[in-house]
Amino acid sequence: ARRFFRGSRETKDAYKARRKEDHPFGYQHAVHENIKLDPTGQAQPDQREQLKFGRRRYLSDYHSYMARGGGSQDDENGAGDAGGSSDGNDRGVTWLSTAGTSESWRGDVDAYFEHVSALGHQLLKLIARSLGLAPHTYFDPFFDRALELMNFNYYHATKSSLAEGKLGCGSHTDYGMLTILMTDQVPGLQVCRDKTRAEGEREWIDVRPMQDMWIVNTGDMLERWTNGRYISNLHRVCNAEGKERLSVAFFFEPNVDALVAPLQTVFKDQEGPKEYASVVYGDWLAQKYKSTGEVL
Repeated sequence: ARRFFRGSRETKDAYKARRKEDHPFGYQHAVHENIKLDPTGQAQPDQREQLKFGRRRYLSDYHSYMARGGGSQDDENGAGDAGGSSDGNDRGVTWLSTAGTSESWRGDVDAYFEHVSALGHQLLKLIARSLGLAPHTYFDPFFDRALELMNFNYYHATKSSLAEGKLGCGSHTDYGMLTILMTDQVPGLQVCRDKTRAEGEREWIDVRPMQDMWIVNTGDMLERWTNGRYISNLHRVCNAEGKERLSVAFFFEPNVDALVAPLQTVFKDQEGPKEYASVVYGDWLAQKYKSTGEVL
């Protein structure tokens, strides 16, 4: 991946999503495309480049749902049929190009994608167990066509400046259920201790990179499903050392038409009223993509 990002602009641009139906896959240069993960708090774009990919059904499900106008549900529990092709054996990632990359490397990426996908499904069962849900396969119908997206993130050797509003990537929460993150040994990732505090009063904690270990972020949908028992952690990349940095983020997200609502078994024992309204994941995702400029 590092070799790809150090390659020519012509090679990288071959992976750009040229058609609307190819978004959000492909190569993006956040500085050139003015992408800000914190559009209200960032003066400058994220200081990084990305290569994004996933299974073909991500594109078919997402774009077919958007074409229908979003917001539709097929059954009362919210685990519907996204209306894409019946591609149960849709294995492997979809590449928008093969320029400048070897078949061997793409095969390694493919294998890693499938491995982390399987891990995501196992983590769902652990989460269900932690919530006292029976059976522990409770979440499975909401993830039988999971929107799984993997990003290679290449952070430039540019020192971050909070005063100038220049960060590797701005503060944000992840949109889906879980993010399974692998990084190199260059620090930069920070998490907020309490995101409810005002922006100028927040305490940011450095996440120490560890060899051969994943970092798992909880996302917006897990916070909503659990009525805040699990918190979608606010995080950012602050490149204090001004070094080149690489990470691989696997976004494990519900079906595009999954209806996400606080679980009765979770909030019935909590004090106070239910805090989170129901949301269809595809609608949430589309709103996030639009606000950050990630998808045209």
